[in-house]
Amino acid sequence: MGGYSVLSGTSMSTPLVAAIFALVGQARGILDPVELRNVISSTSIPRPWFDGMHIHNLLAPVAQQGSGVIQAYDAAHAKKVLSTSQISFKDSANFVKDHTSNIKNTADEDLSYILGHTKRVTAYTFAAGARSASLFPNPIVDDWAELSFSSSKIVISAGSSAEITLSAIPPQNINVAQLPVYSGFINTTASNSESHVIPYFGIAGSLQDVPVFLKGPEFGTYLGYFNNPTPPNTAFTIPKPGTTPPLEGAIFPSMIASLLFGTRLARADVVALTETGLPTTAHFGINSIGNLQGFPEPWVVRRNYRLGFTGLLADGTICLKEPTKWCSVA
Repeated sequence: MGGYSVLSGTSMSTPLVAAIFALVGQARGILDPVELRNVISSTSIPRPWFDGMHIHNLLAPVAQQGSGVIQAYDAAHAKKVLSTSQISFKDSANFVKDHTSNIKNTADEDLSYILGHTKRVTAYTFAAGARSASLFPNPIVDDWAELSFSSSKIVISAGSSAEITLSAIPPQNINVAQLPVYSGFINTTASNSESHVIPYFGIAGSLQDVPVFLKGPEFGTYLGYFNNPTPPNTAFTIPKPGTTPPLEGAIFPSMIASLLFGTRLARADVVALTETGLPTTAHFGINSIGNLQGFPEPWVVRRNYRLGFTGLLADGTICLKEPTKWCSVA
């Protein structure tokens, strides 16, 4: 009882969490998914940072463990309900310094609450000088965000609510080029001994300054096959799509595109170098006549693409006579 293990895949956690949601909802007599999420998250117990070899005296980052290990009994019987399950300060370019949250006292008595802050590990996305994101365990740095509260102690009457405002100062002694992710807990301890947490996180750097695609030719984005760039001025003879019988020995141009980050949308645009008479659509500063087959693709994880060109665009348009270039956009 009370133990936990680290296993790969959401197939382990999702059924358990779904069952806990149902159990807590039945016990509390509510089915509001937001309130259930908030109370289950805030009553979780954070775990220490384990780097694969050693357990440290700091808590593991939000990106790794969220709010911690779920406590179904505590969530079912909690007398305090928070209005949020997490807070994001975003990255430096979009930094939101101040956040306001609501605490609701559902007990039959007045309760006092003490607010505090517990830091977590600040982890670098990149190792120093690296071009791609680090594998676990990420490099860490001994610096953290500083938080302040509109009030460190509040009293809430039975059945009433109160707002708290918190402000953050991101860590300063860090290398923003390595894209550090800082995080921690906002702790609220009530006079009835209930303890709740709100995890927070932010990025001390600008995501927009980091190229989404790795540059080639080594493990990057280039014309060719994996680890085999195509020599300059290579000529390809591409048969017209639908040619019967298929042309034997045909070699199609191929491009390798390596995503450094996940993206909401990945495009593989074909751009004409001369006037073609084909309709164009403006995207990210280019005039696209269409996408390679299979694109655009939404919600893409970090991965490598091998893009082939058969002369056929995604919408079925044949594009062989026109000189073109390819643009990978995310």
